[in-house]
Amino acid sequence: MSDIPENIDLNWLGRRVLALQDDSRAIRADMDMLIRLAIRMDHTLDAVREDIRALWTGQGELRRRIEAIEDRERR
Repeated sequence: MSDIPENIDLNWLGRRVLALQDDSRAIRADMDMLIRLAIRMDHTLDAVREDIRALWTGQGELRRRIEAIEDRERR
């Protein structure tokens, strides 16, 4: 707050209000970008979760097939 002049006038106030508006717009743009990144990460995690589920299912199917082959060999 050291940049406050001794005689504050409407021009100074107007410049400060405009600067605050610019700062607000910049923060809004940053928040929009953060939201986009969070949504992108959420979608990526959903995709990873689906990949893990598919791998788990595939591994289970392979395990069942191997067990079936081993059971046939034991007979």
